[in-house]
Amino acid sequence: MPRIALAFLIASFAGSVGVARAQCPPNYVGSFLTTPSGTPIVASVHRDSMCNSPHDCRWHSSWDHAAGQAACDANTACFTEVPDAGDVGQFTADDYVLTGPASPNPISFVVQMHVSGTTGQGCTMDCSSGICQTVCNYGSLSASLKEGAQTSSAPSAPSLNTNLQLSLAKSVGEHFQLGMKLQARAACNALAQVAYDLTFFLPPEYGVTSCYGYSMPAPTAALRASWGRLKTLYR
Repeated sequence: MPRIALAFLIASFAGSVGVARAQCPPNYVGSFLTTPSGTPIVASVHRDSMCNSPHDCRWHSSWDHAAGQAACDANTACFTEVPDAGDVGQFTADDYVLTGPASPNPISFVVQMHVSGTTGQGCTMDCSSGICQTVCNYGSLSASLKEGAQTSSAPSAPSLNTNLQLSLAKSVGEHFQLGMKLQARAACNALAQVAYDLTFFLPPEYGVTSCYGYSMPAPTAALRASWGRLKTLYR
């Protein structure tokens, strides 16, 4: 193949990948974030943090959509009268499509978000009443999984180890968007950590793939197609 033609094909493929990625749903992360807002982040893999110095960070955030995983942690410093609060909200989302043999009826399956995390007990000296005393408490964690009007949530708690599940029914080739939330709030001079792992429980021969590169294998040729090719086939 002539070099010019080859270069054109490579450039065209790169352009199509960029367009596909630009159409993926945005992600958000930030201090005290309770709703998806702020600067949208369109990235399959991302790491972020809020740090005063390399050794003094209020929070860290990371996700890997292709692996179906995300995590965040927060750390609150209370060495002064005004706490340097560690509170982070992380909102991730991806667009998925069901693949497998054609069926006249929607395919029923379950999506599960396993959430785990802990917070440490933090103590500080409270002199607001005029009498100084040590006050100790734990931080809080929360999480949710959302698709359309359905939401499965883990309410705020000092620790989490639970499965958030949604029962779905989709046609082969049908797109659906999942939204995953993690929130970590640390107590004074303590750490709060939370993470999730995403899994799909599907009938034999069916699978899912996503805009950001998630792929749950199934013994069908359709799963080996690229995201752009799948969108063309099922559009």
